[in-house]
Amino acid sequence: LQRTPARNGESVLGQVIADAQLAATRSVGAQIAFMNPGGIRAELVVEPGKPTTMSDLLAIQPFGNDIVALTLTGQQLWDILQRQLPKGDASPRFLQPSSTLRWRWRTGADGLPQLGEILIDGKPLERTRDYRVIVNNFLSEGGDAQTGFKHGRDRAVLGTDIDALVELLRENPQAVVQAAPGRIVRE
Repeated sequence: LQRTPARNGESVLGQVIADAQLAATRSVGAQIAFMNPGGIRAELVVEPGKPTTMSDLLAIQPFGNDIVALTLTGQQLWDILQRQLPKGDASPRFLQPSSTLRWRWRTGADGLPQLGEILIDGKPLERTRDYRVIVNNFLSEGGDAQTGFKHGRDRAVLGTDIDALVELLRENPQAVVQAAPGRIVRE
């Protein structure tokens, strides 16, 4: 799986990692997970008959980051997504979302990017509602210029990113093919 995002900003490997972090924390109320593209340092090569090794996974996520749960309002989530939109002709560099988050963006008539529909578990984002969000400790402290996560409340460390990825691939080896494009849609 490639770590490099497609034209619309999606990275299937980033989404698999976000899914792993969400799966590891669903039992404690997590609703959404994000993975930063800069934290993905290698591609995942999946070949029939060749097992994925711990060395392969550590090459992908070498930092040993903690998984942090935090609470954000829908407005704070909207702001985080809005701030990611590319400026000018820049290529998108989006946080990779778990399967529970789908959102759309487009270039408006004025040439500026605009945020479109945002769905969480198939329902429109409610700006006044609280959501339980999972990120790594780097993002939780505002890394990659994602300062919106610094406002998260009720923080809890819930394991490590590499353990979450190992567990997902052990429990569901098909997770890499189930992370289909369509979470981030450029209209």
